[in-house]
Amino acid sequence: MNRITSPPLLKGIMTLLTAACALATVPATAQEQLLDLEMEITKKTVSLGEPIILDYKIINSSSSDEAYIHLGEFSKWWLTISLVDEAGREAPAIKAIPPPGKQALQGRAAFISPMSGFPGHFIVNQWFVVSRPGNYRLNVHARLNYVLGSHARRVTQEQLAKGSDTALTRDYSFPIVVTRREPARLRAVAESLRAALSEAKGHQTRRLVEALFTMPAAYAAPSWQELINDPERPIDIQSSVTGRLARFPSLEAADFLTWIAWSSKIPEHTRPGVKNILRRFHEKGNANLKQHVEQIFIRIEGKMPPHTPTEYGY
Repeated sequence: MNRITSPPLLKGIMTLLTAACALATVPATAQEQLLDLEMEITKKTVSLGEPIILDYKIINSSSSDEAYIHLGEFSKWWLTISLVDEAGREAPAIKAIPPPGKQALQGRAAFISPMSGFPGHFIVNQWFVVSRPGNYRLNVHARLNYVLGSHARRVTQEQLAKGSDTALTRDYSFPIVVTRREPARLRAVAESLRAALSEAKGHQTRRLVEALFTMPAAYAAPSWQELINDPERPIDIQSSVTGRLARFPSLEAADFLTWIAWSSKIPEHTRPGVKNILRRFHEKGNANLKQHVEQIFIRIEGKMPPHTPTEYGY
């Protein structure tokens, strides 16, 4: 009898092949178990105008393997989010969030080390109009493409954006109560966010800046001004601040952007974009804002220059 077809040897080969096939199918199931997602709303009851903050943490519980994740444009395309009032009406979006797969090659990708987490946040007021008190529900569907293992560093961002063998999917629904506008409370919240920035680093700095500059200028402006006068923080927060202020034209926002646009502490290559935000305020704002911005330029540069969009769209 040929040795290769002998029953004991054939049985052994089949056992090894079966084990190999089983091993090849393990990664998808194992990876789903090793990557997890935690989400929570910081405050479930807020005053109208107070930031609504959704915090999340992507957790890699593998003891040995890195995880490579792709978050997309604004670090948001992996999330499908809606804010619905008690009548079932969706809140209007301030800026459309690209759905998964759209503009997927832009934005952020990241590695998560073994036994560690990747924190992030979503400021609801930054993306949806919350214009009246009431009971709301924030619905979140998460689908995150990722690769786990020693080959993660060899996967390109484009490959991961187009899809991977594994995706982390979760669904959440958070109740939120928005009470009437309380000026004293809003001023106190703004000041607490500003104060917390003195100790913040990295992701927490971005989180606090975004929350503070999403608040109505009428209540947050004093805290903005305190931040301007802090010699240790302006350079650190400047890039986060300009994009927030660009979406909420006001006299206070114009004054803050003026400081950024002509400050010697700010990198010179970022100033044209900030000046163009002011010129856009002049073009799109009401009569008071137009006059205010024009006076700024005349006082500093002697004339009101035309709006010339930069590569960033400002």
